[in-house]
Parts: sequence; structure tokens; C-alpha cells
Amino acid sequence: MDPVTLAASVLTILSPYLAKAGEKVVDKMIDTLPENAGKLWAALTEKFKGKPVAEEAVQDLANNPANEDIRTVFRIQLKKALTEDPEFLAALEVLAKKAEAESIKNSAVASGHGVAINVGGSVRGNIVIGNHNAVNGPGKEK
Repeated sequence: MDPVTLAASVLTILSPYLAKAGEKVVDKMIDTLPENAGKLWAALTEKFKGKPVAEEAVQDLANNPANEDIRTVFRIQLKKALTEDPEFLAALEVLAKKAEAESIKNSAVASGHGVAINVGGSVRGNIVIGNHNAVNGPGKEK
């Protein structure tokens, strides 16, 4: 996978978890991630250690994952690291695939009419699919 595509993929995988982390400190955030997303995050933070601009990009992303400017700076720093280090690129690609599979396994996705909903974690209760459906409870049969 090329560095640009992988950088975008990594950001896509981690963004929902970063958004959930909210105000948590970056060092503690890794404890809230699923196993493979945590490994992905750990690999990134380790690679960026000692590189002030890259470290700041990671910190800023963790604190404000929805900010598009911050996401762009992070993507640029990650693309740079991936381009400079083919071994890191290969390792991150493997981690990203595992994290993506884990993310898909732990979510439910619904879409239609231009609307998509992705629910992470467990989905419980009644799930109704289709148009103009009615859910009848006990004693309410038609």
C-alpha cells in the first residue's frame, strides 16, 4: 500500500476511538482502545518519539480528532514517516489491516438513501430493517 493511502487509512481507523477518548490524556488513551487499534497507536507514538513536529501532531490529534487542520498535519507527518522507512510502512500496513478487521467485527453498519450509520460495540434490542415497518410488542398484534 502506498504511504498516502495507508496514512489516510490509519487516520480513519483511529478517529472514532480518538473521538471517544475525549479529554483523556494520550498516555492513558491506549488503555481504551481495542487490542489492534492500541498496537497501531503505540507503533505511531513510538515512531514519532524524538520528532517534535510529529509528536505534536499526535498530541493535537488525540486532543482534537475532529479538527481537519490537525488531521491534515498528522497525515503529512505519518506519510513522511512511511515514505522514509519501508519497514515501518510494512509493519503499519499489517497493524492497520488487523485493526480495521477488528473495527468491522465490533461494529454494525446501516445505510440507505444517502445515510450511513456505524455503531461500535454491541448492538442490543430490536433491530428493524426496511421501510414503513411497525414493531408490535406483546398484546399489540394486528
